[in-house]
Amino acid sequence: MLQFLKTSILFFLRLKNLGSMPDCIFCKIVDGGIPIDEAKIFEDDQLIVFLDQLPVHPGHTLITTKKHYANLEETPEE
Repeated sequence: MLQFLKTSILFFLRLKNLGSMPDCIFCKIVDGGIPIDEAKIFEDDQLIVFLDQLPVHPGHTLITTKKHYANLEETPEE
């Protein structure tokens, strides 16, 4: 399922490290520093899916991993 989401919805990734990056907007969302409760569509132990607050098109959806990755090639297949 994750592979399907990677190719069908805009996928934002974060740099891999042990904690979160304090200036990263996606880290703040994952850590709860930026509330997205009304926009949240799905969440599990690996990712969060939510509606963009400034969408390019209606329904524009963002996906972010809960771990940091520098690019798509560094993400695990699972």
